[in-house]
Amino acid sequence: LGGAADIVPTGMGLEEAFDKIRKSDIPYDQIIIECGTWIHVSCANVGEKPRKMAMTGKRVDGKWIYAKV
Repeated sequence: LGGAADIVPTGMGLEEAFDKIRKSDIPYDQIIIECGTWIHVSCANVGEKPRKMAMTGKRVDGKWIYAKV
């Protein structure tokens, strides 16, 4: 459905871009710094309220491990 994207910011660091999005009025559902390399941003499904969940994620032994920010 195209409700998510992985982005790599230019002109600022990953954490700075993450914080700007996290603190903004953008109605994201989830925002995740994944593997310390990119930011995953997802939208809520139509008719659902965005949860505005902020996390970090990394792969450990083939599994994704998430931590809330």
